[in-house]
Amino acid sequence: MICNFFFPLSKVRFMRAGIPLLAFCASPYARLIGQTIDTAILGTVVDSGGGAVANATVTVTQSGTALSKLGHTGADGGYEFRYL
Repeated sequence: MICNFFFPLSKVRFMRAGIPLLAFCASPYARLIGQTIDTAILGTVVDSGGGAVANATVTVTQSGTALSKLGHTGADGGYEFRYL
């Protein structure tokens, strides 16, 4: 009775549902679901004392094409470049 309360599925029904789910989770396709097309570089600019540097200029440059993006840090010293 207690087992049916916690696990209402019979063993056969559990195996029918559980085995395909387990196979999917172990497959390479399951790893692709967590991937996105959003690329980003995130970081924080700090001074030699470890304090955040607000409004610092940060440049990201792609070495192969010399394309670059310019950005600035926020009040907490953080920066992010999205969709590179």
